[in-house]
Amino acid sequence: MRDDQPPGTARDPTGDATTPGTDPAFDDWPISEGEHAGASYVGTTTGGVPVYHGDGTVFQGRVDEDNREIVPDRDTERELEPGETLGELLEEMGDTLGWESLSEYGERHRSDEK
Repeated sequence: MRDDQPPGTARDPTGDATTPGTDPAFDDWPISEGEHAGASYVGTTTGGVPVYHGDGTVFQGRVDEDNREIVPDRDTERELEPGETLGELLEEMGDTLGWESLSEYGERHRSDEK
């Protein structure tokens, strides 16, 4: 979350106004690769990069505004280790990348830390 952004708000991908309790506009954009098609939007890093979770894998995506879709960044894919919760991984990512915002899904799972 940026310093100038009120808590509980999310920024849309164009950088325009924030809206309390909403996710960025691309949270429901399709993912361009079928293998990640069912992934859930987790949140956006402080660098403005969307993060997704599906089938035990967390990955960052690139926003393709021309096609209104998300392109998975395979170099950022991270599988959950046996016994590791999504909440633990989200905390780790928050420590290294920082979170600008978390979706409701991300907030729910952040609380499942051990």
